[in-house]
Order: sequence, then C-alpha cells, then structure tokens
Amino acid sequence: VNTALAEHPDLIADYKAHPPQTNEPGRQQPLELALRHAPPGKQVDLVELGCSAGLNLDIAQPADGPSIASRTGCDLYPIDITAVEGRARLSSYVWVDHTDRFNRLGQRIQSAVTNPPTVVRADAVEFVASLAPRAGTTLLVWSSAFIPYLPDSQVRALADAFDSLAHRLPHDATLIRAQYEDAGDSTDPTLAFALTLDVWTRSDGELTMTTRCIARGSSHGGNL
Repeated sequence: VNTALAEHPDLIADYKAHPPQTNEPGRQQPLELALRHAPPGKQVDLVELGCSAGLNLDIAQPADGPSIASRTGCDLYPIDITAVEGRARLSSYVWVDHTDRFNRLGQRIQSAVTNPPTVVRADAVEFVASLAPRAGTTLLVWSSAFIPYLPDSQVRALADAFDSLAHRLPHDATLIRAQYEDAGDSTDPTLAFALTLDVWTRSDGELTMTTRCIARGSSHGGNL
C-alpha cells in the first residue's frame, strides 16, 4: 500500500477528490424486490438516481413482476463502463478480500460492456423534476446508498421534487420511490439497510400516498 501511495500520488489524489461510486451488483436483490411490489399489469419505467455506471439497470425481468419498459440512470459523474479507466475505477471500490463481490462485479461489467446502460449526466433533483410519468404505467425511481452523499438541503429539495412529480401523475399512473439506505442500526450488519417504498397513485382524479419498509438487509444487498 505504501509503495502504491508513493508511486501514484496523482492517481490517489484524483480518487480522493471524488466520492466513492461503488456500483454494487448485490443491490439488485432489493431492487428486484421493489419491482415485485409494483402494481401488476402495468409497465414500469425504471429510473436510478446516483447510478454510477448504471450496472444495476441491467436487472433481469422479474418472473413474477411487471414488465420493464425502459431503464435510465443519472449521475453527476457517470462512469464510462466501456473505458478501461472506468472499469478500473469501479473495481477499486471493492475491498480486496471481498472476492465474491469482485466476481459479481466482473460478470456485471462484462454484460454492460456488451450492452451499455443509458446513463445521463445530471443532478438528481433536476432529473426527477424533468421526469414525465405516463398514463397507465408505473414510474419506479430507485436509489441505494445514495442519500448520505447529499447535503441536507439537497435531501429536502429531492423530497420536494418527488412531491411535485407525484402531483403531475396522469390518470391511472403510479409513482414509486424505492430507497435502499442505511437504517441507522449498526448492531447487526446483516440488517443494516432498509428497503423503503413511497408509493403515490392517481386513480379517478384522486392522489393517494403510502410509505412502508418492506425488508432489511446488508449494505451490499444480501440477506433480504
């Protein structure tokens, strides 16, 4: 480690200048669970905030879930998965002794290089404000291990953007904000994160909203 620090100071400084952009494939497990809780019979437009390289957008169509019609991610500094530097950066965010995670990441990278995900360079608040839900469909906006990287003002602005988006829902449309975030309980690492769904539905002109936690798991998405 000391040798690497001494021989590559510019590279280390560049990495330190940016927040980690771990694109953890294990977090597809809570995303799949969120998809299975979407209303049956409606197509889903899937959006991921702070998606890094967008690897988790390449989630398989759930056998018992709704059809995914579109997949789009946004990130302030999207990682180009087709570039060697991008793949190296993603790999560097995995602890060296986490071989299972590293192998999963490698498999997901290989798939994404062949079929790169759609990732837009954008601020999350502005991106949510720009979304246009479609009548008769579900808009599922997903994030994981994302909120702690935002200042409090941005967290509030994002909540306001979702509220405004919900009030723009057309007829028979559903908006789901699915978050897999730190639950604040460090006593059991296998239950450290919580999967929470905020669900808005427009039906017969009336807008309703519910919030519930549907699962707990580890920070890397396991044990749900």
